[in-house]
Amino acid sequence: MRPAPPARRVTLVQAIRDRVAPRFSPEGMSPYDPCHDAFHVERVARNAVLLARLEGADAQVCEAAAWLHDLDRAGAKDALAEARAHLAAVGAPADFAARVMEAVERHKDKSFAPGGKRPMSLEAQVLGDADKLEAIGAIGIARAFSFGGLKGRPLWDGAPTETPEVYVSGKMGTTVQHFYDKLLRLQADFNTASGRKLGEERTAFLRAFLAEFFREWRASEG
Repeated sequence: MRPAPPARRVTLVQAIRDRVAPRFSPEGMSPYDPCHDAFHVERVARNAVLLARLEGADAQVCEAAAWLHDLDRAGAKDALAEARAHLAAVGAPADFAARVMEAVERHKDKSFAPGGKRPMSLEAQVLGDADKLEAIGAIGIARAFSFGGLKGRPLWDGAPTETPEVYVSGKMGTTVQHFYDKLLRLQADFNTASGRKLGEERTAFLRAFLAEFFREWRASEG
């Protein structure tokens, strides 16, 4: 089958967005998760388009995959099956659908696991990096503390060290521990040169935030 023309593919991406976005609305999610809502998915899609253009990947494939990458967060029992159903419902050509699904499947396989299996296609690499960018920087900080609140975690417990190699919080865990356990380590797992560059900037922001956080905390201790 011949690839869909660019104008048709833009229409397909918009149709996918229109179908998927309501699944991530406060009315569509139960319970509502502000860390993985429609705003999150749209930001990942924008990151994916930016990285695709910088890396020479297929921007429409990356954008469509971004809209379909988190259906499990919206309560899908079989996220991959639902993604395929959305592609079929909008009449996506077989080649386009296959490339989108390869990116989604590789991303869900790899997730954020450091040293995990590398995505195969450039579009899968872009999707992975686009989602990682959401976890760091200012947005990443906001999402981390929002998620910590959802889980009932303290901001921090005053543990005596801020060194990632030895940092351990109390039994409940803290949001600050999540920075050291995961967020500060994501930089080592970017796939693309553009993702690494943007990731470095956002990781530096995380470190600056933590330095200020600890400064203010210590000051409040008297």
